Amino acid sequence: MLDKLPSIYDAGRATQVFIPDVGSAAMAGAALGLAPAAQAKKNVAFLGIDYQRDFIDWEGKPGALPVAGSRFDVQRATELLYLGTDIWTDLVFTMDWHVLYQISHSSWWLDMTTNEHPDPTKITPISWDEVESGRYKPLFEIPWSRDYVKGLGVSMVWPYHCMAGSEGATIAPALFEAAHFVAAARMIQPTYMTKGSCPQTEHYGPFEPCVRYPHDPQGTINTHMLDLIGSNDVIIVAGEAEDYCVREGMNQVLKYFANKPDVLQRIRFVRDLTSPVFGGDDKRAEHDKVLDGFAALGVQIVTTANALDGI
Repeated sequence: MLDKLPSIYDAGRATQVFIPDVGSAAMAGAALGLAPAAQAKKNVAFLGIDYQRDFIDWEGKPGALPVAGSRFDVQRATELLYLGTDIWTDLVFTMDWHVLYQISHSSWWLDMTTNEHPDPTKITPISWDEVESGRYKPLFEIPWSRDYVKGLGVSMVWPYHCMAGSEGATIAPALFEAAHFVAAARMIQPTYMTKGSCPQTEHYGPFEPCVRYPHDPQGTINTHMLDLIGSNDVIIVAGEAEDYCVREGMNQVLKYFANKPDVLQRIRFVRDLTSPVFGGDDKRAEHDKVLDGFAALGVQIVTTANALDGI
């Protein structure tokens, strides 16, 4: 690990929105003169799930779907990325990349009690009972949409967030700079994996949609990316939000590698680099129980203080 944070890092800006200076970050990283990642004896990947501007509770300027405490998660993740510069051999960032007409958006549904779409600024759960009774009517692919909600029991309608091509869909700027610093220092190409563009299904976890839709390339499981991540000697996992995309991503990894416990034992889940959408003291016990379940399957539950120990 590096013994200190690089001078290019400004802790005061890590929790703020700004235009990242990729050029300066890359030059500063290259100037370290480190050995390229290709020469590393151990492969160490950072998997950052949906660290996007729309999920961050920026002070005075929160994203479209802000997660309480996420700006400090970003700050800690940024510092971990910098301090581990000489350790990382792979950087993977997943990104929600949504379109207007999508089953998880208000534009897809009509509330027949008001003859209006659900409020696009709020989180609206739509239950199968409400669809079956006729309260909520899908405007697109009606049979599929009804079966979709019936299968899930409850389908969430989210505020428009991380819309394809928007500023809100970009990676948090301080973390983005850090990624390019590391990439230039180790001569690695970061991977940016988009998800959530298949209109007929929601995509919480990065590797598989909530309900598979075989007629779309994003509608099925991404075994290539799972295999790529699983090939590392250490996999550091973090991101937003703990109770949705991060949790579902972990569940997908656990399911895929269920018969390969050695892979699961290489995963380190960094618990202080993520926060839940639905938080509060009354929910913390529930979230911790999920982490205990991960640990029971071999996943290491760590914090930034010990995430890179022994590498």
